[in-house]
Amino acid sequence: MSKIHLRRNKNVELASIAACATNPNINKARRNGRNTYQFMASEIVGWEQFKNVPAADRCAHCVDAALVIRNRQRKAKGMSPITDAFEKV
Repeated sequence: MSKIHLRRNKNVELASIAACATNPNINKARRNGRNTYQFMASEIVGWEQFKNVPAADRCAHCVDAALVIRNRQRKAKGMSPITDAFEKV
């Protein structure tokens, strides 16, 4: 079974870019040169769907990128970092 990927861009009208195919350390959805991941046939879903997917079916790279992205957003709001991307705080 192919893994489910997290969509990096919010605008669903744009081409869906998976979080694992972008650089999570910058604020824009800019490709990071991972040609393998840029045009994959796997399903790419938004955050609301991604967090409800069973852990075994999630792309591990997307989970790592989600943690980086969430911590950057939390830092901008003056909140403390989290250790799990799916932590409810």
